[in-house]
Amino acid sequence: MPLTFIDNIRTFFANQSLKKLVKPGKEQYRFNYVQCKTVGIVYNADNKAETRAAIELYDKLKGDGKQVATLGYLNIDKKKTTIHPKLGYDYFYRSDLDWKFFPKNGIVDTFMNTPYGLVVDLTTQPLAAVDYVIGHSKATTKAGHLRNSNIVFYDFMIGGLPNENIDTFAAQLIHYLKLLNN
Repeated sequence: MPLTFIDNIRTFFANQSLKKLVKPGKEQYRFNYVQCKTVGIVYNADNKAETRAAIELYDKLKGDGKQVATLGYLNIDKKKTTIHPKLGYDYFYRSDLDWKFFPKNGIVDTFMNTPYGLVVDLTTQPLAAVDYVIGHSKATTKAGHLRNSNIVFYDFMIGGLPNENIDTFAAQLIHYLKLLNN
C-alpha cells in the first residue's frame, strides 16, 4: 500500500527518533548459540512468507530447547480482527501505533523489556514499528537482514539474499549462529 504525503512525514519523524537509539559504541558480546536460552522473533504478520518462516523458526528453536516468544505486526485495527494469539504468538496492531508509527501496547513493552539472549527480526521491508521494538529491545544479541539503512540495531546480519527468500535467511541465520563460539 503506497504511503500518503502525511505518512511520509510521519515516517521521516519516526526515522529521526530511531536514529537516536543507535548506539555506535555498544559493548561487544560473544554470542554462543548453545548457551542462549531465550529467543524472541519479530515479524510482519501481514506477510505470509514471514509468518511461515516465524512459525518454522519457532518450531526449530523450540526443538533446540530454547524458550521462544514471537511478536507479529498486523496492519489492521485490533477491533476489526478475529485473530486470537496462541501460546508463544503475540501480535500488535496498527491501532496500537502512535503518530510516529511506534507501538504503545503492554505486550510490546513486555517483549522489549525481556532480556532475551537473541532477538531475530524476520521483516524483509523496513517497518518503523518493528525497528522501534528492535531498537528498544533488552536482548543481548540482535539479528536481522542486512539493509541499506543508516538505522541499524543488529549485532549479526545476513545479506546477499533476495528479500523474498525468507526461508533461506532463517535457515542460514541458525546455521551461522551455531558456528559462532564453536
